[in-house]
Amino acid sequence: MKATSLLYALALAGSSLFLPTSSLSAQVAIRSELNFQAVLRDPAGNLIGADEAENYSILLKIWNSPSSTEVEDLLWAESYLSTVSDGRFSVLMGTGAAFGDLPNPSLSEIINGQNLYVELSYTSTLANPTAADFTAMSTRQQITPSAMSLKSKRAELAEGLLDELRSELAREFGSPAGSVTAWAGLPGPRTAGTLDFIGVPDGWLLCDGRSVLKADYPNLYQAIGVIYGGTEEGDSFSVPDYRGRFLRAHGLGAGQDPDRTSRPFASDFAETHGLREGSTQTDQFRRHNHGINVAGSVNGDPHLGDRSGSSTDRLRAYWRGGDNAGSTGSNGGNETRPRNTYIHYIIKAN
Repeated sequence: MKATSLLYALALAGSSLFLPTSSLSAQVAIRSELNFQAVLRDPAGNLIGADEAENYSILLKIWNSPSSTEVEDLLWAESYLSTVSDGRFSVLMGTGAAFGDLPNPSLSEIINGQNLYVELSYTSTLANPTAADFTAMSTRQQITPSAMSLKSKRAELAEGLLDELRSELAREFGSPAGSVTAWAGLPGPRTAGTLDFIGVPDGWLLCDGRSVLKADYPNLYQAIGVIYGGTEEGDSFSVPDYRGRFLRAHGLGAGQDPDRTSRPFASDFAETHGLREGSTQTDQFRRHNHGINVAGSVNGDPHLGDRSGSSTDRLRAYWRGGDNAGSTGSNGGNETRPRNTYIHYIIKAN
């Protein structure tokens, strides 16, 4: 009987995955179980089990050589009882039975990135087959280091670990907690039962002044404390509220904020500790003058220039004389602002 095999699924190898960051140094143990799938054909090339499924005993061996039969080159062996249907069968390496006195260590002990070779043998003898009952394939299937990244039964666990690793790397090398950035996305409605907005990136919070638990966001609390609200003794603190505001960099002694000492503190804690971070200012025009041509008209009064006396006398007469209440007029909108576009400010929370 002739057989051919296709090995296409292989689990993560190694008993431990090391996450190389200072704050996540624990070893996470992963037991390797490799999914082996193959196709068996008879000497005429017909698929075994094409008409009706058949049971076979399968013996798998792992060698460190593509051809050696020396005992010291055999690293692992395991037997299975498997059903072959339409030529196909699969077994989960690491879950079968040890075969005689052949080595059968944990796969995690032998699969470490080197090139290894799987030998497939089979027999129709089901009850207590001996080594002589098995027919070995002439070609061993190579396991390459790159194959160890293919999906397997352990892929879901591995994916979870990778997500944790990505998050940890983002914390180590991405934006630090407390970073604020402009975000042009659509937050949408609040998710039912939570403080989260749909669409806000993972690990970020809207700068909307909300109160959050210190236990939920320890990194953010370490960065901003209770400057924006909350108490050191309590369980919660507030994120900044930047809704409808422009942001201004702290002066830090550069002399760019002449009213820095009059900025109201953001919280009692900030006032107690003299922290200007988070302080706000209302709108204001810089002090300035408006010129008036007393030889012409003011506010539509064409007679200012016709009044007697000096220019000063005429201006005083206009301002105080009762013909008109003195004013340079009013123009403009509801606030002083530059040209602007709506965005959202978000703060890195983790």
